[in-house]
Amino acid sequence: MYTHCGAEEARFAGEYWEALRADPQQGNSSSGWDDPYQLGTMTRESESTAAFEAEGQVKRYQLRPGATSFLQTCA
Repeated sequence: MYTHCGAEEARFAGEYWEALRADPQQGNSSSGWDDPYQLGTMTRESESTAAFEAEGQVKRYQLRPGATSFLQTCA
């Protein structure tokens, strides 16, 4: 996962995803992850949600149907 800009977006399984807002009960965080990349596992949870897990933390994403690029480009 590219984490340099906070891992707010992801490209997974040929589709574009946007991070869900933090939910304290779900541990949606990326603090402590490596920069600029973090090794981990992205798993599709449903048709429209996926989760990236690394270092004991999980960040959840929502599918952006029909998207063909990221919302923001980070350098």
